[in-house]
Amino acid sequence: GLHRDRRSTTELTVLFVSRRNAKQGARQLTNEKELLEACTRWTPPLACSGRHQTVRCEARVFGRGGFRNDVAATRRAHILVGTHGAALVHAMFMRAGSAFIEVRPYHFDGEWPDSYHYAMARQENRTLAFIIRTTNRSLCEPMPLANVSAWDARPLNTYVRPAVLLRGLSAAVCARASASSAPGVAQEGDMVAAEEVERARRNTKMASS
Repeated sequence: GLHRDRRSTTELTVLFVSRRNAKQGARQLTNEKELLEACTRWTPPLACSGRHQTVRCEARVFGRGGFRNDVAATRRAHILVGTHGAALVHAMFMRAGSAFIEVRPYHFDGEWPDSYHYAMARQENRTLAFIIRTTNRSLCEPMPLANVSAWDARPLNTYVRPAVLLRGLSAAVCARASASSAPGVAQEGDMVAAEEVERARRNTKMASS
């Protein structure tokens, strides 16, 4: 089950999985810099955290600094953000009660995509998993056909609106607070009503970007 996170309560670390070195430029966050800046300016919801927290937002290219350092960076993170791919598997090394947010391109959804990070979070019951699902195909590069298959959607690069990311981060903070006070139980909390973030654990379908 989920256990109380005993790391520092005064600083929240958000780690972005950067794919700047990805072959053929696949599955990148096209506005990574903009998202990092928005994250740095973001203030975690006091109503959920119960305390004022500073925020450290970093981007890391996994595989470049050595596996040991990658694991160490992941374990320091409270929230991991990234697109579907091998680097996001590092979420398995996160401390219990941490959260990760998987960004999915347009139409990359269904049983096959869910069988990876989404399923891992449900089975392990250690990390809180969220999905930002892209419902507007113009936010992807190259822009796909309206009926693109999940397989063909997988390598698309994606633009994430900063406001959507911040709603996801806030949802993760609130879920972490609930899980810490009641091990094994994460409240859905206030997920906002439109264009939000989908809560992956417990098969709850909630949101989109």
